[in-house]
Parts: sequence; structure tokens; C-alpha cells
Amino acid sequence: MAGPATRRKGLIGEDGHQEERKRLEAEGADSLARVFRRLLRLVVPPGSTVETLTTEVAVQRLHEHQDLLRDALVEMMTRTALMGAGVGIQQVEQILGTRKQANIGLANWDLVNQAVLAWLLGSGDGFGTGYADGVTISIVRTSEEHIRTAIGEWVRNGLPLSALVDSLEAWTFSRDRAEMVATTEVTRAYARGNVEAWRASGVVTGMSWRTANDERVCPICAPLGGLEFSPDGAEPVSREEQRQEAQRAELDGEFQHPGGPGAAGRFQGQAFELPPAHPRCRCWVVPLVD
Repeated sequence: MAGPATRRKGLIGEDGHQEERKRLEAEGADSLARVFRRLLRLVVPPGSTVETLTTEVAVQRLHEHQDLLRDALVEMMTRTALMGAGVGIQQVEQILGTRKQANIGLANWDLVNQAVLAWLLGSGDGFGTGYADGVTISIVRTSEEHIRTAIGEWVRNGLPLSALVDSLEAWTFSRDRAEMVATTEVTRAYARGNVEAWRASGVVTGMSWRTANDERVCPICAPLGGLEFSPDGAEPVSREEQRQEAQRAELDGEFQHPGGPGAAGRFQGQAFELPPAHPRCRCWVVPLVD
């Protein structure tokens, strides 16, 4: 398996650019929350009654306006994925020890950005071909289930319209859900951008998982990221120990969860292509070379 990319002055992006990613998360969550509020008003207009608001009407409205959600996701994830690709490019240049991009032409970096956008947006053959389409469909499908349940309860129990709105605001179109989606998808887009740059370089052959080095890390991510996980929770270690113990994978391979004591044992053997390992995951990967 490949070894650490570089130790000179520390690897660019070793910290996963946490602060910049958190800023993108916050901006993305704000945007998604605005979309959710608008969708709620479109799906359940003020003054709706049991005669004018059936489950089928509400679901149809949701599908008619799903592009609002997709547009917000595309904006957030494009910015993040291109940032991840840019970091990946800088890491490759650092590995090569030059800013002149020796033996790697500028055209290749254009191809990196094209590959990132192709993953996110698809081939241009219509809705459903890119990752952004897939995550939009997933969010809409789950929202549809919640809408059907909420309207069914509203009708059966003869509740006021405000009760239905409150129910949908509590999760389906909530700020908390917007934040969960933003955190998860920023993590995914950043990692994907990294990998597209590394793949194009011909230099990077593997990757190593990274996670925060503190006691709040979950039993999924702690062992992947080189931390011990005891029955009392994650145990911080030295930075060097974390680097040595973190799980590694080939560039187009998968990370295998090593298991461990307590709750970590439940995940032994599970495979992860890239972060996120779960909703709200903020892990990242770093490049390895032979």
C-alpha cells in the first residue's frame, strides 16, 4: 500500500480545510432552509382545506417544484467539489515538489474540473444522470412519504391547518434537515473533488481516512480515522499515531472498517468508498503515493 504523500512542512489540506468547509455548510444550509420554506408554502398554500389539499395534490406540487431543491444542491456542491479539486491539485504539486506542474499539463486540470462537474451534473442527457439528480430524488422521495403521512393524520383527526404546517416544519422542511443535508453533501463533494484531481495526476495511488482527533468522534469514523474507540467513546491520540493507524485504500478502492471494542465492533468489515460514512459526517481523505 502507498505511503504518506509528504511530510515536508505538512501536507496541504491535512486538516481537511475544516473551517472553509464549515462556511460552505452554513451557506448551503441557509440556502436549503430557504428552499424548504418556499416548498412548504407551495405544497401547503395558506387557506388550504381538506377539499383542496389531498395527498396527491400535495405530492404533485412537490414534484413540480423539485428543481428549486436541485438548484440549491448544485450551487453548494459545485463550489465545494471544485474547492476539493483545487486542494487536490495543490497536493499533487506539493508531492512533485514544484509549482510548475512538471509532466502534468494545465489541460489535465481542466479535465479534472470537467470530471467533477460530470459526476455532479451528469452527461447532459436530462434529469437523473448526475449525483445532484440522485440526491434530489432521494430527498423528494423521503419528503413525499412524510407529506402523505402528515396529511393523512391531519384529515383523520380533523386538525387545523396550522397543525399540518407545524408537523411538516418539524422535520420534512426543517432547518435541522437542511443542516444535515448540507453537512453530508459538502463532505461528499469535497472528497470527490480531491479524488478526481489525484486520479488525473498519475502520481497518487491511494488515500488515507482522516477524522477529528477528539472524544466526540463516532464509532464508525473513529477507527477509520486512526482513533481508538473504547466503551467510553473515542480516545484522542497523537497526530503521528493517528496517521499510522488510519485506514488506507487504493485510489479507486474501498475502506474497510476495522471494528474495535464496544459500539465500533458493530461496523467491522463494512466498506466505505469515500466520506461521508454517515449523515452529518465531516471526515476527509488525504493522498498517498508509492
